[in-house]
Amino acid sequence: MTPPRVGGLLLACILMVDGPISRASPPQLRTLDRQDLVDMMVGTSILCTRGGDTEGMIKRIDDALAAGRQFTMIALEDVPDDWMAFTSFGVGGGGAWSHVTERMERQGFVRGRPVDPSLPTAIDVLSQYMGRTFDVTFEAEAGGATSSALLTASRMSIPIVDGCPSGRCLPEVQMSPFFMNGISRAPLAATTRYGDSILIPRVHDDFRVEDLTRALAVASGGSVTVAANAVSGKVLKANLIPGFLSKAILLGRAARRAVAAGDDPVRAVIDAGDGYLLFRGTVTQSESKGEQGFGWTDAVLEGTGGFVGSRYRIFNKNENMVAWRDGRLDASAPDLIAALDARTGWAMRGGSIIGSFVVGQELAIVGFRNHAIWRTPKAIEMLGPRHFGFDHDYIPIERLHASR
Repeated sequence: MTPPRVGGLLLACILMVDGPISRASPPQLRTLDRQDLVDMMVGTSILCTRGGDTEGMIKRIDDALAAGRQFTMIALEDVPDDWMAFTSFGVGGGGAWSHVTERMERQGFVRGRPVDPSLPTAIDVLSQYMGRTFDVTFEAEAGGATSSALLTASRMSIPIVDGCPSGRCLPEVQMSPFFMNGISRAPLAATTRYGDSILIPRVHDDFRVEDLTRALAVASGGSVTVAANAVSGKVLKANLIPGFLSKAILLGRAARRAVAAGDDPVRAVIDAGDGYLLFRGTVTQSESKGEQGFGWTDAVLEGTGGFVGSRYRIFNKNENMVAWRDGRLDASAPDLIAALDARTGWAMRGGSIIGSFVVGQELAIVGFRNHAIWRTPKAIEMLGPRHFGFDHDYIPIERLHASR
């Protein structure tokens, strides 16, 4: 005797009474138009805390749009917990080995030539090692990393997260909420301009990631591209500053509208970012060197306008880290010190060494608070003035300027 198909009958009844079984709807994505993207490039360059090639970043985006590429963004809180995320970033090599670059040129390598598209990217190498594809990407820091992350997301047809782990640019690889929270960047992959692919499945800690990738950059003409931080959406949401790319759009839009209206774009950027005007002046000194894989600069500005008679000094390790006005501490990392073109509100164009200034530039120096994620004792130990060898405790920018 055949038993009755009770299970199937019950299921059919449920479907007829209650309708189809519901499934989770896909997360909402925002399609970014050209104006969003241009404003974002302007704003992220401001938040970069060093000179930026804003025009070059915009051109890269325009070239991608002309090729039919699309750019989508997802809010941090909307990233599904089970999505796999990653980031990619460049590591610079100030003081790159000239004997290597000269040897490679003698062997026929042409600096600046397009990368061979048949070669695997760092992302390809990491994805193959992990045995899965990625659902979403996020920027490692502000500035050029934003445009690179956007172009990567567009090429892979995945969204970029509206968030950032650093809230600015940071010179050292271990400077990350992931490291502060005990989450390694490994496994990670790296590629060089010479076509080398390097996979690092495990590292002692992120200080070693800094050591190893910086050494690769110095040995490879001054840069290396890294793919790392392959984490779930759940982990991602605990380690990023939400809304960072939207903030960049807001700052870029403020500068653009101020210029169009004949208003002061620097003041518009400060108001949009709840920031501070630190100084206006002319660069009179910029002593720079490339060493240990970094750009090091001491810059001095002489005041103009309401700042005539004052002198401003900025210490830069790839990025602006500590600033003094007339010998008195005026701002420091983890907070942001940005040098802007007073006519446009855009980030200044830097010199030949990363982080350097150009003598004769008329600049406005502005400051912004960094997110609370960078104001814990561990974060300040990692990024405050004492980390860079100065005998100053970190003082939040709003306290330094409360009475000024």
